[in-house]
Amino acid sequence: MSRVSLRNVTKKCPNNDMVVKNFSLDIEEGEFVVLTGMAGCGKTLVIRMIAGLEECDSGDICIDDEIVNDMETKDRGVAMVFRNYTLYPNMNVYDNMAFALKMERLPANEISRRIRETAEFMEMESLLERMPSELTEEQTIQAVIGRAVAKEPRVLLMDDTLGRLTGESKKFIEEKMVALNRKMGIPFIYATQGQEEAMDMASRIVIMNEGEIVQAGSPAELYEHPAKTFVALFLGDPHINMVQAEVVSRKNGCELKLGENTISLTKEQKTVLEQSGSMGKNVFLGIRPEDMEIAGKKTGEGKGLIRQAIVESYEEKGGRRYLCASLDEARWTVPAGEKELPKGEAVDLAFSTEKAHIFCAETGELIR
Repeated sequence: MSRVSLRNVTKKCPNNDMVVKNFSLDIEEGEFVVLTGMAGCGKTLVIRMIAGLEECDSGDICIDDEIVNDMETKDRGVAMVFRNYTLYPNMNVYDNMAFALKMERLPANEISRRIRETAEFMEMESLLERMPSELTEEQTIQAVIGRAVAKEPRVLLMDDTLGRLTGESKKFIEEKMVALNRKMGIPFIYATQGQEEAMDMASRIVIMNEGEIVQAGSPAELYEHPAKTFVALFLGDPHINMVQAEVVSRKNGCELKLGENTISLTKEQKTVLEQSGSMGKNVFLGIRPEDMEIAGKKTGEGKGLIRQAIVESYEEKGGRRYLCASLDEARWTVPAGEKELPKGEAVDLAFSTEKAHIFCAETGELIR
């Protein structure tokens, strides 16, 4: 089985600015790692450097503990599928998948075995005799992925491979990719700007910004325990509610002041804020929409209250309806109740205090 290691890898652009900075990451056999972040964060460059399509300026790239910096792409044992994938238009799907294998001078029976097994797993046996012009977008990507998989690579690299798919077609291929990763047991490394793809497919997500790793972990870990505001805001649709607050002193410990609202904190949160020297300073309070609700008469203890927010609109996200409200300069998104409130009406909002994330306003880092 294979593993990939990047050790202090740096890549500079022509003006000598670093676009990938001291990038270090170990990817174990069988992992499905998704590199994600905003456009220009360096994720595609990392993929291309692993593939050997770009040279790194410093650091080492290892596959199976072997440094491959000076090794040609064809000798690295990697297969690549990029967004601008194509099939040879004058060959049917079978011959497209067989072409690279013939170049390796594999026996005909071995080529046939690989293609038939891959086609069966990818549910594309019926496509093997078709020409590329006869394929849908979903079928084309099945064939392109199948062609890469039939090479039996040590590592599979993908750059926004599913970017041209939508809806059920995209979900189907995502599920196939996850199953394929488990079956092959090799590292899958996928670069995308789409946080939904990352959450759906990854066993580990690596969030990048300006050429550096901001945070890495399982989808659940990053979503539930973001280390920085950048991560909290990047993951989730609708976005996390993120508002500025002031840490103020009270007889029973510190609280958060949001305009005219004061938020009581858990004992642990008070201790963390006091020990971090946050008293009297501004912080960012982050609360996921699903951890909020419209306050009612039975709203109990352990709940933070935002009083007299003003209803602005409603929106649909992922089959769920949300109410959008504002108070001062803060905007709040919460699951809508059964009763629709008119625009402009005042509403009280509640949230689970223990689910709140508190970040340093200066650094954006989680206070812990």
